[in-house]
Amino acid sequence: MSCAKHRPKERLAPYEMLSEWDEVLLGDGDLFNEMTRPHMSVLLYAARRDIERERRQGNVRTNSIQPEDLISETLLQAWWARHGRSPHKPLKDWLLEVQAHTLQKLLADERRIYEPIAVSLEEPAPLRKSGKVGDESEWPWDESSVPDLWMDMIPDANAHPFAA
Repeated sequence: MSCAKHRPKERLAPYEMLSEWDEVLLGDGDLFNEMTRPHMSVLLYAARRDIERERRQGNVRTNSIQPEDLISETLLQAWWARHGRSPHKPLKDWLLEVQAHTLQKLLADERRIYEPIAVSLEEPAPLRKSGKVGDESEWPWDESSVPDLWMDMIPDANAHPFAA
């Protein structure tokens, strides 16, 4: 029986076995930028198309969301969500998916900010003690000085602002 000489297998350092995406997952922002750069024209085209579609549907105010701003926000969201990307999903497809979700989030934020608040002037005023403003002892008014109804909060149009 012959004794074969035992030769240890050549070993690779662990970092040499990592894929580019693995390096991105470990925090290589420069590589992330390098990998996403080839997809910028596709993202820009999709951003323009999607924003215009939302504008035609009345979901976005004119010029409130710019395509370049959407792409910037998309890349930021993609960086934060990079660990959720399936390794089997092409990067371009994943970025377009992130961009679609980002646009919907921006539209929801815009609706929340710019949506008019409809309230009856006969509704109770919201400034009753709610515990949300802070400690009530910090308030410069007492409960009796807070108007009971919204209409009581609107100044009289006939009153001069500097009248004594």
